Amino acid sequence: MTSSDDITIRSRERVYDGWSRVDVVIADVRHADGSVRTLRHEIRDHGIAAAALPFDPEARTVLLVRQLRLPVHLAGEDGFVLEAIAGLIEAGDDDAAACIAREAMEETGCRITDLDPVADAYCSPGSITEKLALFLARYRHGDAVARAGLTHEDEDIEVVEMRADAFWRLLEAGKINDLKTVALGYALKARHPKVFG
Repeated sequence: MTSSDDITIRSRERVYDGWSRVDVVIADVRHADGSVRTLRHEIRDHGIAAAALPFDPEARTVLLVRQLRLPVHLAGEDGFVLEAIAGLIEAGDDDAAACIAREAMEETGCRITDLDPVADAYCSPGSITEKLALFLARYRHGDAVARAGLTHEDEDIEVVEMRADAFWRLLEAGKINDLKTVALGYALKARHPKVFG
């Protein structure tokens, strides 16, 4: 089995430095059979993030957002993606929980409570360093606003409050195409099945 001791980084060159950073990394990797392969990867980094799926167990609702995701549009699909609340951890955030509480207020106008950690997972470990802290959280039905987002970040966010059973039907039909939202939907179903009716 190959281990971290079998990896030698030969070079790392920053080729782009903006909202995210892209490095070209060349590494030698010794395989279990003793052979050495040279790999060239473009690695993208834009920080660590957090996401939450707020739910109200009494009202049996979930709170989502819909916003333009240009890469999805460029892939030929509807670029207005229905997804869980998410954002990058910023300098003023104490931790991932503080980040997602701030993001929930910015994206929905709603306060979330009782954060329940689901996982810390890499989004796309083959090319992106981003690790995402996933949470389930409580909110109070009816507290969210219709539209939110920060103008200086070019956010135009539609807040979508829906019954949990309707969300589950979308999930099972493959209509939710955002991976963090899929993972959080299954976590909610496993941990709080009564929310779905």
